[in-house]
Amino acid sequence: MLPQLQNITLEPDEVHIWLTFSEDCHAAEMHSEYVNWLDSQEENRYRTFKFQRHRFDFLCAHALSRSCLASYCQVHPTDIKFSHNQYGRPELQHPKCSPIIHFSLSHTNGIAVFAAAHLENIGIDIENTQRQLDYLQIANTSFSVSEIQEIESLSDQVLKDRFFQYWTLKEAYTKALGMGLSFPFNQCIFHISPDSEESISFFDRTAKNTDLDWQFALLQPLEHLCIALAVHSSRNLKVRTMKVIPGFSNDPIRTKILFKHMKTISS
Repeated sequence: MLPQLQNITLEPDEVHIWLTFSEDCHAAEMHSEYVNWLDSQEENRYRTFKFQRHRFDFLCAHALSRSCLASYCQVHPTDIKFSHNQYGRPELQHPKCSPIIHFSLSHTNGIAVFAAAHLENIGIDIENTQRQLDYLQIANTSFSVSEIQEIESLSDQVLKDRFFQYWTLKEAYTKALGMGLSFPFNQCIFHISPDSEESISFFDRTAKNTDLDWQFALLQPLEHLCIALAVHSSRNLKVRTMKVIPGFSNDPIRTKILFKHMKTISS
């Protein structure tokens, strides 16, 4: 069975966001096809998961990544090859993809999200906001003083929402840098002002100079999900969001944009 996602064009001023739900991918032929797409490194990671649901979420996420990249490059998913930087971030290595496509992948509890653009610095993160965590304890080890003070002042529900918004923004930003969790989260500082049109403000303590070209967005495809996007670009960007079953179908999907700091954004 060959992938059916064809003729997908990624324009220079676009960011594509793809969503896959594991519950849509349980057919036996899908499972065997997706496993066949993995390279040896991915397959080894796939087999290390103790629980079946975690293995399957990993499989669907990497099938999503390979299916989308194969569609852009017009090759089979097994032809997609990756290199990795010193922090383990994968980069596409394929001569048919020119200009090069950069991407970021994240998954949580049965849902995977994949972002692609012709921009070297792109990061995406997704979290299930129904997860029960000690939000203040995590914030005290990973957030800046101003972020901690803000969430401590909020009521329980708003506190939880703001925690996940800041956490996903930090993850997306550090992924866009290519560093992931190697970057100290308390050194990138965010502030959300719901009353402001450009409502996400940002400062990186590790940067030598203020960089005005970082753009961010928080999206909510479902009530219990929080997605953060980070890109570095001076362009006016458009964001397209799509729901996909890897190798089978893709459909546009509208997703709620909660807050943004982007030059232009549309769903």
